[in-house]
Amino acid sequence: MAVWITALLCLWALAIAAIDWQQRRVPNVLLLALLLPAVAVLAWRGTGILGIGWLPSLLGLALALALTLPGYALSRFGAGDVKLAAVMGLVLGWPLVVYALLVAGLLMGLGALLMVLMAGLPSVRALRLPTAWTLLTGFVAVLLWQAGGW
Repeated sequence: MAVWITALLCLWALAIAAIDWQQRRVPNVLLLALLLPAVAVLAWRGTGILGIGWLPSLLGLALALALTLPGYALSRFGAGDVKLAAVMGLVLGWPLVVYALLVAGLLMGLGALLMVLMAGLPSVRALRLPTAWTLLTGFVAVLLWQAGGW
């Protein structure tokens, strides 16, 4: 994978994480900024931005949706988080999206635990934390791992 692609994807992730942290929303325009080129490259070359084929890309998208839609149905994820996970799934593909979502899940749990302990809240249900940063941390971790940065 080219270093400049990794750098651009990391900058994209940083922009979304910063906006979600401040505004508690994931802008659709930034999701489309990756989704449209990712689909175009996949259609044109037959492999995605990271060199992943159609089937693993679609499986990654489907898996990300399957794992995040229940959170949305239970009001634990916002719609932007689900769309973000789907874009991540398309770009990373199967099985890399599993690793990204595993990192995200661990960070979400740890962050919620720390917030409950620090704020003295009776349960995690009282929290409304931004979650895009955890999804994007998993995304960046997998990108760097794939690029040989770890």
